[in-house]
Amino acid sequence: MEGTPVLSMVVDDEDRPGLELDLDTLVREGARRMLVTALKVEVDAYVAAHAEERDSEGHGNGSRAVQQLDDHLRQFGAEAS
Repeated sequence: MEGTPVLSMVVDDEDRPGLELDLDTLVREGARRMLVTALKVEVDAYVAAHAEERDSEGHGNGSRAVQQLDDHLRQFGAEAS
Protein backbone atom coordinates (compact mmCIF):
# COMPACT_ATOMS: atom_id res chain seq x y z
CA MET A 1 0.00 0.00 0.00
CA GLU A 2 1.43 3.39 -1.00
CA GLY A 3 0.77 6.86 0.38
CA THR A 4 0.33 8.18 3.87
CA PRO A 5 -0.49 5.59 6.51
CA VAL A 6 -3.89 6.07 8.11
CA LEU A 7 -4.57 5.46 11.78
CA SER A 8 -7.50 3.13 12.20
CA MET A 9 -9.44 2.71 15.44
CA VAL A 10 -11.92 0.04 16.31
CA VAL A 11 -14.46 1.25 18.85
CA ASP A 12 -17.23 -0.75 20.48
CA ASP A 13 -20.72 0.52 19.62
CA GLU A 14 -21.47 1.44 23.24
CA ASP A 15 -18.33 3.63 23.40
CA ARG A 16 -18.95 5.45 20.10
CA PRO A 17 -21.20 8.33 21.40
CA GLY A 18 -18.63 9.36 24.03
CA LEU A 19 -15.82 9.26 21.50
CA GLU A 20 -17.78 11.36 19.01
CA LEU A 21 -18.52 13.93 21.72
CA ASP A 22 -14.84 14.11 22.64
CA LEU A 23 -13.84 14.54 18.99
CA ASP A 24 -16.48 17.27 18.51
CA THR A 25 -15.14 19.10 21.54
CA LEU A 26 -11.58 18.77 20.29
CA VAL A 27 -12.48 20.08 16.83
CA ARG A 28 -14.46 23.03 18.24
CA GLU A 29 -11.64 23.98 20.60
CA GLY A 30 -9.08 23.78 17.81
CA ALA A 31 -11.22 25.95 15.52
CA ARG A 32 -11.80 28.50 18.29
CA ARG A 33 -8.08 28.74 19.01
CA MET A 34 -7.28 29.20 15.32
CA LEU A 35 -9.83 32.02 15.05
CA VAL A 36 -8.50 33.77 18.17
CA THR A 37 -4.95 33.52 16.82
CA ALA A 38 -5.96 34.87 13.41
CA LEU A 39 -7.83 37.78 15.00
CA LYS A 40 -4.85 38.60 17.24
CA VAL A 41 -2.58 38.73 14.19
CA GLU A 42 -4.98 41.06 12.36
CA VAL A 43 -5.42 43.35 15.39
CA ASP A 44 -1.66 43.50 15.97
CA ALA A 45 -1.09 44.42 12.31
CA TYR A 46 -3.81 47.09 12.41
CA VAL A 47 -2.50 48.62 15.64
CA ALA A 48 1.06 48.67 14.30
CA ALA A 49 -0.02 50.23 10.99
CA HIS A 50 -2.05 52.99 12.65
CA ALA A 51 -0.09 53.61 15.86
CA GLU A 52 1.15 57.02 14.74
CA GLU A 53 -2.21 58.34 13.49
CA ARG A 54 -3.73 61.19 15.52
CA ASP A 55 -6.94 63.17 15.29
CA SER A 56 -7.08 66.98 15.31
CA GLU A 57 -6.77 67.01 19.12
CA GLY A 58 -3.75 64.73 19.16
CA HIS A 59 -5.59 61.64 20.37
CA GLY A 60 -4.93 58.23 18.91
CA ASN A 61 -7.27 57.64 15.99
CA GLY A 62 -9.36 54.80 17.42
CA SER A 63 -6.33 52.95 18.68
CA ARG A 64 -7.69 52.78 22.23
CA ALA A 65 -10.74 50.81 21.08
CA VAL A 66 -8.57 48.52 18.99
CA GLN A 67 -6.18 48.04 21.91
CA GLN A 68 -9.13 47.11 24.16
CA LEU A 69 -10.25 44.58 21.54
CA ASP A 70 -6.72 43.21 21.40
CA ASP A 71 -6.61 42.92 25.21
CA HIS A 72 -9.96 41.13 25.18
CA LEU A 73 -8.79 38.68 22.52
CA ARG A 74 -5.62 37.96 24.47
CA GLN A 75 -7.68 37.29 27.62
CA PHE A 76 -10.06 35.06 25.66
CA GLY A 77 -7.14 33.15 24.18
CA ALA A 78 -5.47 32.78 27.58
CA GLU A 79 -8.66 31.29 29.00
CA ALA A 80 -8.50 28.62 26.30
CA SER A 81 -4.99 27.54 27.27
